[in-house]
Amino acid sequence: RKVADSSEQRPWHLQTSDLTINRTQVSTRHQVRMEWGGSIIEGRELRILLRGDLLGSNGSTSNEWGPLDELELYHVDKVDLQLPKGGLLNKIDPQRLNPQGPTAEQVSAMKARLRAKCGGRFVLDFNRSTAMLQNGVRVIHELGNLPRDEFLCERITFHLQPPSKNNSQKAEAERRSLQLAGIEVHRIEAVGADSVQNFVGEKWVDVRLPTIDLTARSKRIDIDLKNQRVEFAGTLTHQDATRSAVLLQQRGNTFRSPQIEYQLPPDQIEASEQHLGWLYAAGPGELKTSTDVATLGGTMTAGESPPGGSQSSETRIRWQKSLKMKPVAENHEGLQLQWIELLGNTLIESQREGFLASE
Repeated sequence: RKVADSSEQRPWHLQTSDLTINRTQVSTRHQVRMEWGGSIIEGRELRILLRGDLLGSNGSTSNEWGPLDELELYHVDKVDLQLPKGGLLNKIDPQRLNPQGPTAEQVSAMKARLRAKCGGRFVLDFNRSTAMLQNGVRVIHELGNLPRDEFLCERITFHLQPPSKNNSQKAEAERRSLQLAGIEVHRIEAVGADSVQNFVGEKWVDVRLPTIDLTARSKRIDIDLKNQRVEFAGTLTHQDATRSAVLLQQRGNTFRSPQIEYQLPPDQIEASEQHLGWLYAAGPGELKTSTDVATLGGTMTAGESPPGGSQSSETRIRWQKSLKMKPVAENHEGLQLQWIELLGNTLIESQREGFLASE
């Protein structure tokens, strides 16, 4: 048991039985319960590796995490982590992506938890500052009374910020990262798996975020919390990986491309300015969007039905090389303009406006 540093912190506590200490390793095959900061992890068959000989004359060496080298829980029964209010959406304004969603102020007041299950191990690597769950991982994000967000993947890795004694560095880390059970997380990576003939089928990373009306399927998702950037990739990083396409669906729009990178707007930009951020899609892709067109003298609107009835109008945009989108400095009648570049045999087809083709 680690005693808390101040009255505001809860102690780190580990409970088990028949613990074996063997110089550089502490282990048990029995049930284990770890508690800290309102969070709980339960499982069995625990192994803790230490930096140096615990029983030697020189003791153990230390890094930013102290004398710990690696913590491994072979069978995971329960992962229930406490998040700060606002949870995973605390760093963004949901109404930027879904005007029908809650406001940033409402989200910041909601209690949040992260619950996870997996068929494999939980590994906390203190040398790499990472925490990993693997083999059929399911992560549920609960935020107030909102519909639950869900992540399905083969492996998920949380990149942690090592503890800092420098107050200014600590404050900056907390501002630019996610507090996961009292530990700063600056990056989250989720990966699927390619199929292996006669052994295992293809496994995807599936994301459902009903609060911002978004679903996604890809082979890898990399979320950089420090720089507020997310990358969706249809191909894993190893050599000879199977090439696939990313599928994104958000508010009636469908986006397909081998790789999609998105940069959120800066924190200081107001949602009313309609700043859409930066987007880059590499390789051949397609964007399909639907709008409602009024049939009795109404106006065309996106995402809602205009008065007097409507009929759906679909637009398809295809390209072979890349798509880029970024905001421009000028505003037009209070709206933030966006610069969009399409390269490689571009085709735009609209049921309402006709088509445009370009090389």
